[in-house]
Amino acid sequence: MDEQSWLAPKEPAWIIKNNNFVKAQIESINRDVVMCILDDGNYAQTKKDKVFQRDPAYNEFNSEKTNLMDNDLINEPEILKTLRFRLSNMKIYTFVENTIISTNPYYNIPMYYLDQVKEFYCENLIDLEQNSRDVYLS
Repeated sequence: MDEQSWLAPKEPAWIIKNNNFVKAQIESINRDVVMCILDDGNYAQTKKDKVFQRDPAYNEFNSEKTNLMDNDLINEPEILKTLRFRLSNMKIYTFVENTIISTNPYYNIPMYYLDQVKEFYCENLIDLEQNSRDVYLS
């Protein structure tokens, strides 16, 4: 199956503009070029390989989702969106199945105590004692 078979007019998408992912809606497709309308009403033209599928439920994002595998779509902009959103809500830990991603907020946050860490692990059905690889949790 073609990786970009979802590309069609009126589909929500992410496009790369000025080295950032920007929300857009596909207007037309001509061979390898996609014309999109951005959220600000401006039009942008880009190559097909710079267009990524966007979750239509983007504005209904649930900050309590702790596992990226719970997302309907998994691609680079969706992962970055999830990590940024969680970080903006002071949630620096995000799971991808049994792997944890820790985002550096570059500012001090309240320290996590062992009981809080255990609670986080238990919520994600992981046994802390058996799966701990973090030297601070050992």
